[in-house]
Amino acid sequence: MVSRSDVKLYSKRRLLFVVTEDWYFVSHRLALAVEASRAGFTVMVVTRFSSHRRAIEDAGVRVIPFEMNRRGLNPLALLREAMELADILRRERPDVVHLVALRPVVVGGLAVRLAGIRRIVSAVTGMGFLFTDGSRL
Repeated sequence: MVSRSDVKLYSKRRLLFVVTEDWYFVSHRLALAVEASRAGFTVMVVTRFSSHRRAIEDAGVRVIPFEMNRRGLNPLALLREAMELADILRRERPDVVHLVALRPVVVGGLAVRLAGIRRIVSAVTGMGFLFTDGSRL
């Protein structure tokens, strides 16, 4: 649990999650986002939205729509995504960026460098599409 002195320490800090899908954020990171908010962080999530946007907003997390292609491996498309994400990061100016899953770690890793952000959490979860699509690759 967070103490009152911790809340003062972290007040006005901005935490931004980058996740490929809204449903994954709700099932695996929403509780963490709520606790960060209770600790005084302004919490945002950059993700593709399907049907869970309302649940995220109801929890007090600001949503930023972003279409991230989970399957494409085109280097130019990856670079384009990283540049678009870097624009969002420059605009939102988070203190901490939490990248969740392989694609956000790769694309977001480049984006945070482009945006000049130094505090990053990279959480690679599962094996990712590259390893589970059934191809020989």
